Amino acid sequence: MSLFRLAAVLAATLSLGWCLAPTAGGTGPSDSLSSQDAKVGAPESANVAIPGPLRSFLRMAGISQKVSPEEVIPLLARNVFLLGYQGQGPKGRPTEFLILLNRYVQQARELAALAGPDGVIHVATCDGAKPLLKILGYRKRADCGQGNTSLETADPQRAFLTIDSGFPLPDLEKSLQEGRAFTYSFTTSHVPASPVEIDWTKKEKKIDVLDMLLGDPELARFYWALTRMDAETLSALRQSHVLKRMVPQAATLDFYGSHMCVRSGRVVVPGGSAAAPAWNELVGASPDSPGEFIPKLFAKDSGLLAAYFDDLSSVPPSQQTHFTEPARLRRFYEMFRGKDFSDAGAGVFRRDTGLFLLVSRLRWERNGDPYVPGNLEVWKKIFQQRTGFKIIRDSGRRAAHWDHPGQLLEALSAISQVPTDTGPLQSYLMLSEIDGRRSPEHRLNPETVALLAGKFSEFSDQYLVFSEFPDLDDASIAAFLYGATPSEPFRPASDSGRYWRVRAKSLAAL
Repeated sequence: MSLFRLAAVLAATLSLGWCLAPTAGGTGPSDSLSSQDAKVGAPESANVAIPGPLRSFLRMAGISQKVSPEEVIPLLARNVFLLGYQGQGPKGRPTEFLILLNRYVQQARELAALAGPDGVIHVATCDGAKPLLKILGYRKRADCGQGNTSLETADPQRAFLTIDSGFPLPDLEKSLQEGRAFTYSFTTSHVPASPVEIDWTKKEKKIDVLDMLLGDPELARFYWALTRMDAETLSALRQSHVLKRMVPQAATLDFYGSHMCVRSGRVVVPGGSAAAPAWNELVGASPDSPGEFIPKLFAKDSGLLAAYFDDLSSVPPSQQTHFTEPARLRRFYEMFRGKDFSDAGAGVFRRDTGLFLLVSRLRWERNGDPYVPGNLEVWKKIFQQRTGFKIIRDSGRRAAHWDHPGQLLEALSAISQVPTDTGPLQSYLMLSEIDGRRSPEHRLNPETVALLAGKFSEFSDQYLVFSEFPDLDDASIAAFLYGATPSEPFRPASDSGRYWRVRAKSLAAL
């Protein structure tokens, strides 16, 4: 995994679930959220019945035994959509994991029915063991009360579930050998969970919550996404009666919904109240109306606007201010979206990692312009380098007419969805990081920036050394790069001796 992809994953992971409200200068609808406020309007939890011991269910569902009861159903929903189907959409096929889990639930319900209202499976006689053995997928060999009494497989599918779920089959077998009663507690477990409203689904009659989640990956993903929202935001959506029409946006809501905040009846938007009119124009609904604003946000442009909103929400208010200026907000988004956009909720990974890194790490000049390592002229040439990506080539053709740093920022936004680790965006972020650690009078000169960008695809993994040693001058950096160019591709892991010799050579040039 490249440095940039790793940074994006870590940053996104660390920011999950944060509901950030701007606090500077009263720019947001609400400056803070107390724990008591978070409970206001929270939906009442319902008890979901899980047949049999919770321990066995967690094992079959791939959930840790250490989770709290409140985490069971959300994690179940997550595993269903993430691990339960091959392929996406209605044509997805259940995986072996989901097939086994469904079979276990059915078997556990049969055992719970056998246990009766007391929740205890009791076998007093040899003949009385037949119904239990049939459910478990086994049969007896020899009569009870004999030393050679044993159990053998009658139904391989059921027998596998019996063993895998942890049913005490050896104890049952020993009881039959000794001719004594077998007793096993098999009570129905109950765990709290937010209620799954029947109108979210296409079912005409109410069915068990467990069955609803196990049988519908889209609903499971939608439920998982809602559980990651804070209580006040979720309450506002429930009260607006918009959840049913948001189910098709389950994937987008899962990827980009964790920063969505409603405070005092208004959506907290990046840039605060000063940016609210611009967001109103961009989304087509006012942040003062969460029931209209949020569904439109997630539906627009196949979820790309939601990704844009989420990325800006994840950065500090001081950084948001630069991007949410009325003239910049729409233009920056239009460049990010492009003309030929696809579904932002498709696939396994988020589509916006490049944009997230750009908005979170971009440096600014005192006059409000984005920082440009070297100068604008050198970045025109960098964008015009040969590439296999059409969108970068298109940006390179337009680069000849750049006359201010804002156009570079727009181009970086436009290429942020390109699936590469060595493009102009990655070069820009790395060189900005290197240059930002250097003193103002010791910035990289344009020639060094061009050299670093030109060799980025070969040596980008080694560029961190320039951040570690910000006092290296341009000549030392050039010596490093020219001296590190072997006749074959450079492999730091297998050629560490060459790496350290080159590094020593560049340091000696100081």
